[in-house]
Amino acid sequence: MDTTTTDSESNEPREGSPALREELAARRQLPPPAVRRALRERSGLSAAALARELGVTRQAVASWERGARFPRAANLVRYAALLRLLAGERADG
Repeated sequence: MDTTTTDSESNEPREGSPALREELAARRQLPPPAVRRALRERSGLSAAALARELGVTRQAVASWERGARFPRAANLVRYAALLRLLAGERADG
């Protein structure tokens, strides 16, 4: 996916913001919903514990793991990073 946008006045392409690039990278790295839940469970974390770590509700985590909703930008980056950490623990353990 191209992160290039255009300048509305000159119609010249310009690079997306660093925050946008970070969000897009996090979206690409986020595993499918069933894998998200499996990573959390194999690490011995409850949905409530993961929610506390991310500053969201348990219901939000559950909806992400079901694929019913997608994390918002600020949570997405942190959630993807945490899942990568959990996946690394699984590979090491």
